[in-house]
Amino acid sequence: MNRVNLIPGQESELIRLSSLKIGSLKELSKKIKTPYSTMKKYSQERLLLPEGLFEDLLNLSGVKKRHLTFTYLEKHWGCSIGGKGGIVVINTKYKNKITSWRKKGGRNRWLKRG
Repeated sequence: MNRVNLIPGQESELIRLSSLKIGSLKELSKKIKTPYSTMKKYSQERLLLPEGLFEDLLNLSGVKKRHLTFTYLEKHWGCSIGGKGGIVVINTKYKNKITSWRKKGGRNRWLKRG
């Protein structure tokens, strides 16, 4: 699902207007079936809204899309690319430790067999 990137202040204002129509943020989270802690993070603008939740909040608050400034981001917009590049980073970051890890060969357990 795509994410919606609103300009600062609009995301919290949209959630505030929606929660005022429902009663409170906790009641809003129950109505749209999203955990309360996640809704708090959305209202603090620590997370970007998913597209479906954005549409639900627009319907609840009565705000029109044309009154907001936003862009859609792809669903994997924040993921890092792993693979060969990741190995290079590990080799440079843990240059001194990697040889000891390889010598252990995956036997790095705290529980010893007797």
